[in-house]
Amino acid sequence: MLVGLGRGATDDGLPLNDQGEESRSVVWVTPIEDSNIFIDFDGDGTFDNNVAVDALDSLRIVDDTVLFSGAEGDQDLTGAIIVSNTSADGNGQPNGNPVSIAAVWGQDPPRSLSNDGEALDLGTAIVPLANPAINKEAVSVTNPDGSTDSDGIVDQVDDVINYEIAVSNVGFQDLTGVNVTDPLLAGNLSGPVESINTDGILERGETWTYTGSYTVQQSDIDSNGGGDGDIDNTATVDTNETPPSSDSEEVPINLSSISGNVSEDTDNDDTGDVNLANVTVELLDDQDTVIATTTTDVDGNYEFNDLEAGDYTVRQVNLPGYSNVSDTDGANDNLISVTLPGDVDSTGNDFVDEIPNGSISGTVTEDTNNDGTGDNPLADVTVTLVDDQGNPVATTTTGTDGSYTFTDVEPGDYQVVQTNLPDYQDVSDQDTTPDGDAADNNTTVDNIVGVTVDPGENDTGNDFVDQQQADLSVVKTVDNATPNVGENITFTINLTNDGPNDATNVDVKDLLPAGLTYVSDTT
Repeated sequence: MLVGLGRGATDDGLPLNDQGEESRSVVWVTPIEDSNIFIDFDGDGTFDNNVAVDALDSLRIVDDTVLFSGAEGDQDLTGAIIVSNTSADGNGQPNGNPVSIAAVWGQDPPRSLSNDGEALDLGTAIVPLANPAINKEAVSVTNPDGSTDSDGIVDQVDDVINYEIAVSNVGFQDLTGVNVTDPLLAGNLSGPVESINTDGILERGETWTYTGSYTVQQSDIDSNGGGDGDIDNTATVDTNETPPSSDSEEVPINLSSISGNVSEDTDNDDTGDVNLANVTVELLDDQDTVIATTTTDVDGNYEFNDLEAGDYTVRQVNLPGYSNVSDTDGANDNLISVTLPGDVDSTGNDFVDEIPNGSISGTVTEDTNNDGTGDNPLADVTVTLVDDQGNPVATTTTGTDGSYTFTDVEPGDYQVVQTNLPDYQDVSDQDTTPDGDAADNNTTVDNIVGVTVDPGENDTGNDFVDQQQADLSVVKTVDNATPNVGENITFTINLTNDGPNDATNVDVKDLLPAGLTYVSDTT
């Protein structure tokens, strides 16, 4: 703070000692950089007014309600507090940094002893700012690969913050024993470079420059800069002639995120139709190590936050019964590669899955030797697929090799129903490759095979065996069509099998007409 000669409180143009006011105290404030001048007229700790002042411009302050809102209006600055700061909060109170120095003028202090009405009120308290001035600035951030971060922010471990510390003598005497300390840069601070003479004396108007760097640690990232999202540190200068003065610098930590969505393709058009919740999604680092795991929310969305710049892989774990349809990067392998450049979020890393349909297949063959097994394929046999509600969903016929197939079958329970060719009868219908279906052990011969199709399953071996029926005919003759009472007559019954298969368990019955008595028979 510098107190020197001043003009007076009014602009009425009267000579210095010809002003009518009894006690109009006046203070002139001149900041050396752009700032706000805050005035607490009654000294209660709350600043009543603040005025923006450009560097090296002067502000005249008087306790006059016409000129300053919040003034007491008694033309007396006794007990007032005046400070200079870089910014004001929403309530008009200082919330930035003190301006490096301010020069303050009023009336000639000796005149206050003579009760001069225009004299400086020595009861005014003005907060002085430090000398020497110290300014610490992060001049750049270097990425681990040696390139300069264009945004000047920290976004990964091993980023290097490059600092410059300037110490200037803005006072009126040379300073000796200048010592600059910075805990963050301990052991990595070089300088000073003296702007006037390299003599170890900080002369009036001289600036010394120091440089240093700090390598970002994993603990800085993990703690988000101690919780405030910045890497903070303070440089302090001390001299033999002045008390310590400090300046702080904050370098933001801006981490990134990776997000996306998992959905189901329900209409087989390879695009997502329904969002899938509770799908596990993993994040892998560039060493393929899982570093984070999450699950999709009710909208199918997932997100990984607080990520450093680098290379990552997002891996989605399919829900039971689901298979891949598409991934954003096109590989369709449930993996998406993501490169975060730092301070940029990666969105739209989406997966589309589906419950895959299956198939049902089998054969229809003919048993030609009556041993219960199929010997020759039967072509053009109609086979129908029926769902668990009894509704036919597909129909096909066997090929020349006796085989049939139903494709694109949705998971569920079905019955395969075979329609016999004319003159054929059932021999067996069975799943000949049992796979745990509930109907695998059903041995009832009814031209039906029960099948359960799991997602993506090709259910095979649902086979039918048929055989041709025997063609039997009976001819009955009598040797005497008009016998007399008491005469014997002979009936002859001829049974013929015209094939193609043998007839078994043949039973022939013949009922005697009324009035005849059985005598004997031969076969």
